Amino acid sequence: MRRLKKNKKGVSTVVGSMLFLIIIIMLASTLFLGLYGYNNSAQEAIILEEARAEEKIVIDELVTDAEVTEITAINVKNVGSSAVRIRAIYVDNTLIYDPLTYIDAKQDALLTLPDPTPYTSTSIITAATERGVKSTIEEGDLIENYQTPLDNEFYFGPLKLDFEEFYYIKVLEGTYDPTEIEPGWNPDSSTTLVWRITVTNIDSRTINLTKYSCLTLIDNAGGSQRPWYIEKIEHETGPDSSSILPQETVNIFYRWDNPISQKHQSVFSNDCQCRVILTFFGSFDLSGDRTIPYGQTIPFEAVLIDK
Repeated sequence: MRRLKKNKKGVSTVVGSMLFLIIIIMLASTLFLGLYGYNNSAQEAIILEEARAEEKIVIDELVTDAEVTEITAINVKNVGSSAVRIRAIYVDNTLIYDPLTYIDAKQDALLTLPDPTPYTSTSIITAATERGVKSTIEEGDLIENYQTPLDNEFYFGPLKLDFEEFYYIKVLEGTYDPTEIEPGWNPDSSTTLVWRITVTNIDSRTINLTKYSCLTLIDNAGGSQRPWYIEKIEHETGPDSSSILPQETVNIFYRWDNPISQKHQSVFSNDCQCRVILTFFGSFDLSGDRTIPYGQTIPFEAVLIDK
């Protein structure tokens, strides 16, 4: 009788251990699937931003009736390096036409409006691609003033990046001198460093950045990613703050390997060529102490890491 009880106790221990292992495996599988899905989503977002970086369009002509009272067609030129698909024509933020028209690189297309729209010299007309790249011009600039349409250099969003002002600063014994900058295109491998970029707020609203804004290196060969999270924003006048005023130019420093623990970050230890992605998160200031969410991604230049 005693032996039978001991055997039952041994069986229940084995069953309990097996159930515990099954639970652990299920939790690990769920975590793995979540991380796998996140990585795929991140890669898809990066591919989309790279495709957007190759798109650039310009509205260079408006066709009107003889009395110049209505616009009957719009000519859009693709000045980018890849084919685009025009999905929307707006007048003063109102959608008037979805042409579904492809334009090859360095080509243009005359888009005839199904319904002519009234001509107003101060109205703003916008063409947008399927990936959200836009060209905007005031109607009077093409009909009355005969100006060359403005090059839409800020089509990535309200923060305009200065592609020439890209530097890194070595971190030595946990500190760094912000004046000891070096060109950011070719750091040595395994170097612990801080990145510095320069941006201008070309929006009419104040932008507030959060600590989750980051600069990410992505190894072109292996796809490995290494982020640096924002440490501070350096203003030309006034104290450091997370706010960037309209038309203000600031330096942004990226230092930490994550936004919470704030440990230092180093570049890859192997020779590699990396692409750089800038991701901004925060909010816009509106009147009456109101805010709305803000987000922006900018594909940047390549970084070559050598031993």
